[in-house]
Amino acid sequence: MASADVRLPRKHRAQFPDRCVQCNADHPESLVTIWTSTQGWWTFITLFWGKPVRIVAPVCPGCRWRLRLGRWGDGLLIWAVGLAVIFTCMPFIEPHVPRPLAKYAVLIPFIICLVPYIIWKTYWPPAFDVTAYEKSIDYEFRSLDYAMEFCDLNEEVVETVLYPE
Repeated sequence: MASADVRLPRKHRAQFPDRCVQCNADHPESLVTIWTSTQGWWTFITLFWGKPVRIVAPVCPGCRWRLRLGRWGDGLLIWAVGLAVIFTCMPFIEPHVPRPLAKYAVLIPFIICLVPYIIWKTYWPPAFDVTAYEKSIDYEFRSLDYAMEFCDLNEEVVETVLYPE
């Protein structure tokens, strides 16, 4: 099961259905603010983050913490794997690779270690996620119905819609 992705221009303020993005409950009582940063081809090469992006989405009070903990947990997992790979592999890489290239050489075992995580997130995605680019934002929904309703509310500016097969 993959997510249904809807791409909108970055400058457009997205309109969400009156349902929780996490559990699809009607008339959620609160909002959640999600912060992310832009990504591009340079993100991987420079190992830096882009400009911050703020998304506000409707969510139930109980689901708000589940959504936040999921995002924080993902970030902590990636950082933990990254640090473990750096401290484990650097002593073996440094003697054989020129110093300026060592940080890029350590990316190979890091990516290999993240393959199971990437597969998991591809086939069992979170209920709601966002990926920001320089000129657009991808809104990713596990629920196809929610994604279609989101498209209807933002139809005048929808750039791309990718449905799971």
